[in-house]
Amino acid sequence: MLNKMQDKIKRWTYRALNLAGGLILTKVVLQSIHVFFLSTLPAPKGVLQQFRNIQRDFLWGKEETIKKWALVSWDKICKPKSHGGLGLDDQEILSNVLGAKLWWRWAKEPGAQWAKTWKEKYANSWQMSDLIRMSGNIKGYHI
Repeated sequence: MLNKMQDKIKRWTYRALNLAGGLILTKVVLQSIHVFFLSTLPAPKGVLQQFRNIQRDFLWGKEETIKKWALVSWDKICKPKSHGGLGLDDQEILSNVLGAKLWWRWAKEPGAQWAKTWKEKYANSWQMSDLIRMSGNIKGYHI
C-alpha cells in the first residue's frame, strides 16, 4: 500500500497543484487507499506513521530533492474544519475506530461465517462476556 501511495504521488507531481488541489487529492485518494486494509486488520504504528509522512510530504510539496517546511502542524490539519483544521483523518484514530467497528460486528453477529472463523482462530475458549469486556490478558498472535 505504501508503494501504491508513492506511485500515485509520482504521477501527480508533474502537475502544478496549489495547496487546495493537494488537499483534495490527499483527502479523497491518499486517505482512502488504505481504509479497506485498516477495516480488516490493525496496522502497526510504524506503518501508520509512514502513511502520515507520505500524505504530509505530498501536501506541503516536499520531494526527494526539494525540502519544504510544513506551514501548520499535522495535528492541527487533522482537526475538523469547524475547529480550524482542514478535515483530514488522523490515521491512528481511524485505525482504532475501524478496529472497534470490526470488534462490535464480531460481538453482535456471532452467526456470520467470518465471525465463526475468527472466533475459532482467536477466541475459541472465550465466553461472550469476554468478547465485550477485555481484561488485557489477551492470548494469541498478531497476523
